[in-house]
Amino acid sequence: MVKKRAVILTGKAGNGHLSVADAYRYWLLKWGYQAEVYDVLPQPSDQVTKLLYKVPATYRSLYRLSDKPTLSQAMVEILAPEIERKIGQLVPDYDSADIVISTHLFVHPEGKNFKVMIILDPIVHAVYFVRPRPDYYFAFWGATLFGVKKNDLNPDKIIYTGPLARPSFYEVAKHLPNERAKRQFKKSQGIPEDHLLVLVMAGSAWIFRSARYLDSLKQAFEDEKVTFVFLCGRSKGFVEEMTEEYRGVKMFKFLRWLEEGKVAQWMAMADCGLAFSLAQMSVEAGLTKLPLFIFRLIEGQEEGYREVVNGKGVGLYLPGQPADQVELFKNLLPKREVLFKKNLEAWQKELLASPEKTRATLDRILSKK
Repeated sequence: MVKKRAVILTGKAGNGHLSVADAYRYWLLKWGYQAEVYDVLPQPSDQVTKLLYKVPATYRSLYRLSDKPTLSQAMVEILAPEIERKIGQLVPDYDSADIVISTHLFVHPEGKNFKVMIILDPIVHAVYFVRPRPDYYFAFWGATLFGVKKNDLNPDKIIYTGPLARPSFYEVAKHLPNERAKRQFKKSQGIPEDHLLVLVMAGSAWIFRSARYLDSLKQAFEDEKVTFVFLCGRSKGFVEEMTEEYRGVKMFKFLRWLEEGKVAQWMAMADCGLAFSLAQMSVEAGLTKLPLFIFRLIEGQEEGYREVVNGKGVGLYLPGQPADQVELFKNLLPKREVLFKKNLEAWQKELLASPEKTRATLDRILSKK
């Protein structure tokens, strides 16, 4: 029997879209497809990227300004020729693919293939719904359906499948550590066994946002049994600068880039997470039953994730200035199990059901071809 071939188109904008593409490739291969991932999105200049990272208000303004059908349509049309050129250059026998899946809102594939777009975010940007439209949208979040009437779409074309994550997080979810294993892990990493392990996360690219919180954290927790571990990804400069600035401060540990399995392990071993961005990280935290305290997020794009985390009772957004947020966090940290444990169990169960739901959806729509 010839395997169906899936081509997954994506683009780098942080790591979230690539992460989802990798998740789809893993599951499609597991389900017996051929599956390939291609980054076909034109990249902004380093200067533009740095501006968006450094000045979050700029990102928020651009996000909201562009959240209009006419402007979104224009952006897609401007990018389309370069995307099509890259598809022609990178993707062999593109027209022979049984299904093309896009995990980026600016990548609207054309051609005779059967096409699906993945809607990643709970708050849906208008650019998802401009033309050319796919055969179906797969929505990670049920709230996506609000956009149907506004964009004159057939509601049957948007299917709520639930979110997918990278494979290591499902493996870890099957064998979450007990308290004894967590103590042993801490010891192996040079962390006192009786310390709470707080994982500071920001999708790596945004980890620099945590810098202005370090003095407040140091002051608030200097007499507490808590160690803060920062997942810094490829932010080499941040690691070097913070390691030097806080040399001798044993409560802070700055980690360079880790492969996916190690990240999943750290999330499973931690007692809670401090988040400076959300998106796919909120799904990975759910699978590892890691409660999240949200200090910052990417305004516009990630505001819906805050509502998901708060609404499901698997974490809390802490408002205010850094010192106020740190004080709130210190007061809530001892109560984390009472606040979140039961809800995290239900949330993990829901997330573990998403792959099979996605598989059933794919089988059903492809049988109609």
